[in-house]
Amino acid sequence: MKQRIGLVSYPFSYNYGTCLQAFALAYFLKGKGYDVEYIDYSARKSYRSIAMLKYIAKHPILFLSEIFHKNAKDNLDYSFVGSSWYKSTITKSRKFYENNVPISNIKYDYDSIRSVNLPYDKFIVGSDQTWSKHVNPLLSCFFLNFVPKGKKKIAYAPSMGGCIPTGLYKKIISYYLKSFDSLSCRDKNCAEYLSGMLKTNVECVLDPTLLINGDEWKHLSDKSKKIDGEYILVYILGERQAIVDYAEELGKKKNLPIYYIVTRDKYLKMQNHLLEVDPLDFVSLISNAKFVITDSYHAMLFSVNIGINFFIFNKRDNGGDNGRLLDFLEKFNLLDNYINSSLYQEIQPIDFYKVESSLMNERQKSIDYLLTSLR
Repeated sequence: MKQRIGLVSYPFSYNYGTCLQAFALAYFLKGKGYDVEYIDYSARKSYRSIAMLKYIAKHPILFLSEIFHKNAKDNLDYSFVGSSWYKSTITKSRKFYENNVPISNIKYDYDSIRSVNLPYDKFIVGSDQTWSKHVNPLLSCFFLNFVPKGKKKIAYAPSMGGCIPTGLYKKIISYYLKSFDSLSCRDKNCAEYLSGMLKTNVECVLDPTLLINGDEWKHLSDKSKKIDGEYILVYILGERQAIVDYAEELGKKKNLPIYYIVTRDKYLKMQNHLLEVDPLDFVSLISNAKFVITDSYHAMLFSVNIGINFFIFNKRDNGGDNGRLLDFLEKFNLLDNYINSSLYQEIQPIDFYKVESSLMNERQKSIDYLLTSLR
């Protein structure tokens, strides 16, 4: 009889990277013979629960500090969220979830997830920013503190979003993570920090999207959106003009058309802009590009995994959360593909034979950690 695995992540965020990491972990585990699904957990509904209200009353300072921190996360403009093009992107991503990502039929909240006999043998939390301080720790679904004693708790590649915990948040993480059977993080600094704090080994593993090799991703996205001929793909999550300037200069130098996946209203003005791109379209567009110019962590991962030359920038002029980018690039000797200026630099062809060899080794280490944790 197959073991049932309950997964906890952000399978309802419509960022491409978040969608694809959720898909990838479930896809990989199903391929290994496990029966898996994401637990549909409603954070919004949880705030109406009596147990949650009691918790907030008991820890008001923690609650207020987390709300403030979340609101102060960045200064990017999110007014596009109400636009028609963004709503159409959400619709496409929602269909991707419905067709490709297994999700529980029951929607749980803070109370119900603790009061029912959950139909899973083991539980995994990961990946993306599931342990980030930007996510309110009162909604401790991401620390698996609802899991009954005797059932295994595993962390696969969660991230703290570049935010090292301090104060009360540090105490919460320390308390909850001590009950895990297996611990890992996606980002090197997180793994090292938690190893020291918890006095135990916290493995540094690959993002779930890298558990699937590039050829398999190309097969999965084979019937998705394509562009005829060679082109440069631009995918910008932030708002840095330097990235646009560089991409336009590269297009002139290489005499190639530039296509922008629309993430802000400003990119609607570009001659070649792409709307209604779903997660597998995103993979297909990367896999068929001549070059990828981006500030996206996951666009970088897919470029490396599939074998596409790329340049990656910071999202913000002041740097921001670039630690995870540099750690990954350093691991695979790709620091020359990091740029933080609009000044033109030639993209040097990557020796993907060497990269693939290193990636295969790291992938096997991550697979070994995950499958050993599930035994």
